[in-house]
Amino acid sequence: METRRSVNNKGKSVSRYIWEFIILLIAVTAGVFLNNAWQEKTTVKKEKEKVKSLAEGLKSDLTSIDANVRLRNSRFVQIDSLVKLITEKKIFGFENDLYYYGRLSTRSISYTSDDKTSMILKEPFLSGRFKSQVIKDTILLLEQSLKSIKESQQKETDWVKMFYPFLIKIFSPVEFDKLTQADGSIIKPQSEPYLRSSDAEQLNDFVFYLNEYKIKIRETTALLKRFRIRAEGIVEYLQHEYRF
Repeated sequence: METRRSVNNKGKSVSRYIWEFIILLIAVTAGVFLNNAWQEKTTVKKEKEKVKSLAEGLKSDLTSIDANVRLRNSRFVQIDSLVKLITEKKIFGFENDLYYYGRLSTRSISYTSDDKTSMILKEPFLSGRFKSQVIKDTILLLEQSLKSIKESQQKETDWVKMFYPFLIKIFSPVEFDKLTQADGSIIKPQSEPYLRSSDAEQLNDFVFYLNEYKIKIRETTALLKRFRIRAEGIVEYLQHEYRF
């Protein structure tokens, strides 16, 4: 009788331990599941926030690029006008135009991407969440494009710096200063200011650097346009995929 009671108690203890183990296992599993669900929810929320921020940054970039391209096209025409005046030997009697375009040639043009775009493109988190490999590749190309644009703009600046030895010999610094307004804008002179030099060789050398600068303007403009096409495609994809 004692032996049977002992066996029964032992059986009940084993059953209780098994039941407690099952309950503990269920609790641990549920905890892991809830933690994973919470982490996924947090990740999705973070993803949406970054996607929205990227889209806003790229939209701002599209507007900035359009304005920058218009400015570059205008600057190209201005530099080209200066080149034509010199190559067609329109010097005396055209001093107003020469001074005006000469003064404008020192103004470099700079494009800077929106901070949101630059910051998010550097994060590996976001690109890894996209299903489309095309979009992943495009985002990588966007980052590379920004780097190429920055390098191309630096080369533009370097060419502009090369103008100064010629400008100081051809134009009067005093007259140059008169063309700059308080708001930074450039006005065209009306008094036919004198040229310090009209040496043909010097002017021809100046034309060489002007033409090289024109090429760089075109190269940077092309890079900006390619960036714009890619950025516009990303924005359309994000709006469609995340519905905002």
